This record gives sequence, C-alpha cells and structure tokens, in this order.
Amino acid sequence: MRLHDEQHPTGGAATVLDVTAAVASGEHLAVLQSHLPYSFPVLRRLQFSLTAAGSSPTAKVLLATSGDSPHLAVAYVDVHKAPETQMWIYSSLEDSCGLGGHDPPEISLPSSEVDVCLEQVLSILKRAGEVAREAGPDIGAVGVDGVARTGGIMVGTLHEALRLLLLDKGVTMSYSNPHYKWLFRVEDLPTGLASPLTEDMAWDTIRRGDVPLIKQRTNIPKTESRTEDAE
Repeated sequence: MRLHDEQHPTGGAATVLDVTAAVASGEHLAVLQSHLPYSFPVLRRLQFSLTAAGSSPTAKVLLATSGDSPHLAVAYVDVHKAPETQMWIYSSLEDSCGLGGHDPPEISLPSSEVDVCLEQVLSILKRAGEVAREAGPDIGAVGVDGVARTGGIMVGTLHEALRLLLLDKGVTMSYSNPHYKWLFRVEDLPTGLASPLTEDMAWDTIRRGDVPLIKQRTNIPKTESRTEDAE
C-alpha cells in the first residue's frame, strides 16, 4: 500500500497520538475490547506485543480521534518488520458493516461519519508513511509477491470496506490477497466427535527443527531470527 498520494492529501481534523513505547497499554486494549469482534486482529497484535518477543523498539501504537466524535482508528506499526506485515489497523467504521459477509460490505453510517472515519485512517497512514521515510528508502521496498514498492508498507487484515474507501481516495495498493475471517463460539462447537487423526498421526508441539518446513509452507515471508526470538 502506498501510504500517501500527494493528489489526495489528508484533512487536518483528525488527531493522531503517536505512542513511542512499543508495548500497548491497558487503555489501548480496553478500547479495542469494547469494539469486539471487529477489532479482533489489532487487539490480538497488541496483546502479543505484551510478550517478551511480541514487539520491538521500533514499533509504534497510533491512535486517531476527531474531537467529540465517538469514532476512532488504532494501528500497530513497525516498518522495520519488512518484508513481513508492518501494520495492523482498525477503524470503528468496521463496526457498522455487520457480520453478514456482504460483498462489497454494506456500511450503515451517514456519509458524514464515514468521512470522519476515513480521515482518521488516512491520518494514521500519513503518519506511518513519515515513519517509513525516516527509517530509510529501502524499508518495505519488496513485498510478499517480490514486487518492489518503495514508499509502500505491508498492511495485514485490512477490512474490505476500508480498502475500497481508500482506493476511492487515491491510495494505491499493488498487492491484495483477500481472506475471510471466521469466529466461532466455543460453546457452539460440536462435541463428542471422533478424532480427525489417523492411527499413524498424533498431536505434538512445534520444535526448532520444524521451522524450515513452516517457512516453506507459507507465502508469508518469515525469518528464522524472529522465530528464534519467539522461542
């Protein structure tokens, strides 16, 4: 995603709070928890940042608000994670899309509120772009598909409604790999089912020697150094 198109500058009403600490605070988590299940991807990323290997000194938490508006946007950004995912972002606009899985998503907000939400997201993207430029010209230059995109950033779990709105505002995206999110209530899952494993299979833990196989089986770039840090 190219972070800022000079022909489509962002507005000035949204305020972006740049949290210099790489670890999310309890306040951030509480805000996101109040917007579940829509905020789930960013919430989980911030929760992971609380673990020993879940963050880095270069990571930032960005929070965008607009005066008295109840809407907000939250992002976890670490441009130095390239070519892995560098940003997770959530906007309260997602709450209005419901869980119906419509394609394209149906936004049940007045256009004035959509504009507020979009301005917040654009403000966060603009700030992330500044961080990327400060980090150096080679950050994020090669994406998951091997295409050079200097000036861009790899965004994960971007809601489809936001993606379409950002495209309409002139934000360019050179790579998109859509996925559906499925959430199941544990109490609703069937019980008493036979094991899906055959007699020659067994559940086990992931070992250090399994890392090369895991890297080989995914198109998402992984580096062993970061996997080692997580052990």
